[in-house]
Amino acid sequence: MNAKFDARSLDHRLLQTLRQRAVAAVNEGCSVAQVALVYGLNRRTVFRWVADYRRDGPQALLAKPIPGRPKRRDANAASEPMLPACGE
Repeated sequence: MNAKFDARSLDHRLLQTLRQRAVAAVNEGCSVAQVALVYGLNRRTVFRWVADYRRDGPQALLAKPIPGRPKRRDANAASEPMLPACGE
């Protein structure tokens, strides 16, 4: 995989696994350049993940909740009929 891709578009759990595998590969002796090439990432990204891991430990690589306001309900969900309350 030679072309770079935008990892931000990946699912958070998949990105967490990618971070963990990339850091594990560096810790096992692979160079950051090799890991970046194999996973199609920027070297700076891999360096940042390794630095975060060394500073904060394994929890630094875990998926974090997405900040901000939750997404709005879609139009299809809003058009579904409401169920009556219990006892009606």
